[in-house]
Amino acid sequence: MKKTRTLSVLLAVILSLGLLGACSASMSESPAYDAVSPAETRASTTAAGPAKYGEAEMQGGGMAPAAPPAATEAPNEGGFVPDAARKIIRNASLSIETLVFDDSITALKALVGKYSGYIQNSSESGISAVSRRDQSRYATFTLRIPSESLDAFLSGAGEVGNILNLSTSGEEITEQYYDTEARLSSLKTQEERLLAILEKAEELKDVVELEKALSDVRYQIETLTSTLRRYDSLVAYSTVNVELREVANLQTVAPLPQTLSERIGQRFAQTTKNLKEDAFSFIVWLIGDLPLILVNLAVFAAILFVIVFVLKRLGVVKKRDGALPPAEKKPEDQEKK
Repeated sequence: MKKTRTLSVLLAVILSLGLLGACSASMSESPAYDAVSPAETRASTTAAGPAKYGEAEMQGGGMAPAAPPAATEAPNEGGFVPDAARKIIRNASLSIETLVFDDSITALKALVGKYSGYIQNSSESGISAVSRRDQSRYATFTLRIPSESLDAFLSGAGEVGNILNLSTSGEEITEQYYDTEARLSSLKTQEERLLAILEKAEELKDVVELEKALSDVRYQIETLTSTLRRYDSLVAYSTVNVELREVANLQTVAPLPQTLSERIGQRFAQTTKNLKEDAFSFIVWLIGDLPLILVNLAVFAAILFVIVFVLKRLGVVKKRDGALPPAEKKPEDQEKK
């Protein structure tokens, strides 16, 4: 009876600490980490958690406390994080135009292979030159490039085509990463202790409760392990979004006009260019869709003919006789007679 009571007390302590670990793990998924630093979290995990487990186990079965989990290569106790240990997610986006669409796609794939990256997603669509002027094809790519090669990859992107827009961004997750890592280490220690206690349990009730607690701890371990793997993937490989457009003329950067005559000349040249493109687009539409236009006109004429014929049959529209109606005689003419 005394041994069962001791196991119950021990299990209650472990479950309470496991719930605290679960709450902390759920907090680690939120973006705010200002309240507790990774160093403080690791200190509390290695000091408070394992120490309580050790005391409970020594009271229940005389086991020696296990060694605290080894600290990872991360922030030191002063909170300083070496540059090599920082976890930063880097992303980039590119907008490129090209005169030779197929060659640019080939060059882009070669550039990705050169820096040991891979294509995560891609799509290609054809756009009518009539509806979108001189644009014909459009493609998007989601690339994963090793973070250490991202700058070199972006520098070589000019080989693909004319770069219209290039932007980069970075998100530091150092605190989230090492906080999650510390909690994972603590949960693994809990798992080892639960397994050790489960081997000594004799009562069926205690075995059931211990297995339930062990299942909860393992679920948390799997969740945090998945989180760390996702962090590692995002940190190791940067995400690059590429938009590639096929155009008839590459955009050029012209100097800003200074004088009034320069401004008028630039505006006149741009207006003339737009009118020329619109005229070409209209001619292409008119000649290309001429059969369809003629068919539509024939159908419209046939429908109009049927409507007029039906209205005549119903008497709504009277037919004109060839002879003119007799002119009415004026009163003056009648008096003369």
